[in-house]
Formats: sequence, structure tokens, C-alpha cells
Amino acid sequence: MNRPIPSFWNFLFVRNSILNNMSFALGISIVTITIYGVALQESFFVQELIYNLAFGLMFIALGFIPARKEFLQLTSVYETGIETSGVIVDLFVKWWGGYVTYEYSFMDKKIRSTERINRTWKTKTLQIGQKVWLYVNKQKPEQAFIRDLYL
Repeated sequence: MNRPIPSFWNFLFVRNSILNNMSFALGISIVTITIYGVALQESFFVQELIYNLAFGLMFIALGFIPARKEFLQLTSVYETGIETSGVIVDLFVKWWGGYVTYEYSFMDKKIRSTERINRTWKTKTLQIGQKVWLYVNKQKPEQAFIRDLYL
């Protein structure tokens, strides 16, 4: 059976912590460039500008490391997890992020799981009481992901 593979870019925009890491890295790079420019007390030379941009991009790239780790975990659950249905029981989404909580049955146990999300066109359609399809981690049944959020 061929299952769909989640998109890394959808993952980046749906998961709240990833954007926070990247925003933090971008902020550090801008502050670094500004401090370095003030320390020079003169206009930027091309060489210093290129150096600072490279340094800033390094911080932005560091923001992708935890994202990649979480994405590989998500992909593993999509590939090997058990597909089941669940119901959204709690939802909180503001412009800066939020969470969705859903209940599902797995091996005759009722489980409740919460997932961090950002406000995107996909998460705007979620509603309390809505039935959703989930992929559940076989080794950790309390870990599940809403199938259609990352595709």
C-alpha cells in the first residue's frame, strides 16, 4: 500500500516550534549584522557585508536542525503508523500558533493527543467535533498526527 509522504514545507508552516526556531535564528542574524556594523563606525564594505550575511545564514540554517529531526519522526509515523479515525475535542489557534487535541481508539484504549500547530489555510478548517484521519505511532500510541495537515 502506497501512503502519501508529508511535505517538508507544509510541516514547517504547520508546526509552531519550527517557525519559532527560524524566527529566533533570523533575529540573531539581524542583531549580529547590526552590532558588527555599529562596531565598524563606518559604512559596510562589500566584504564585511558578505561575511555577515553568511554568518546570519548559518544561524538560520541551525534553525532547520530540530525541524529536520521532527520531520523525520513524522515521516516514520506516516510510513509505518496505524491509520485510524479520531475526533477533535479541543482547538486553540491564534495568529502566533496554538494546538489541536483529538481523541482516538487504539488497541481498545481511548487516547487523547495534542499537537502544536500554526495558523495556516489547512488549520483554519479544523473544528471541534470534526472527524479526522490519524496516523498513530505503533511504539508510542499516544503520539499521532492528523493525516491531511502535512500533505
